[in-house]
Amino acid sequence: TFNANNSPTAVTETSLNTSLVVAPNPTADGFYLITAKTEYLTVYNALGQVVFHQNVSPGTYVSTQQWNDGLYILKSGNQSAKLVVQKK
Repeated sequence: TFNANNSPTAVTETSLNTSLVVAPNPTADGFYLITAKTEYLTVYNALGQVVFHQNVSPGTYVSTQQWNDGLYILKSGNQSAKLVVQKK
């Protein structure tokens, strides 16, 4: 016999998005940051590399024209959101 663990496993999905919202999502050219106050925003690509970081105000437009297609994680303080960049 084998000493295998045959019990089921569970994954609890955590919501990454609290009050940091980006629109449109997915995007091809850029997005607007929808937040209540000026934030320091850092954007990471799927490899964990920083592709954008600066202070942004509510309603700021961030261009993604120079970014590759893929999934990006936006972080500001303890808030985060997912962004999908998909070129046409």
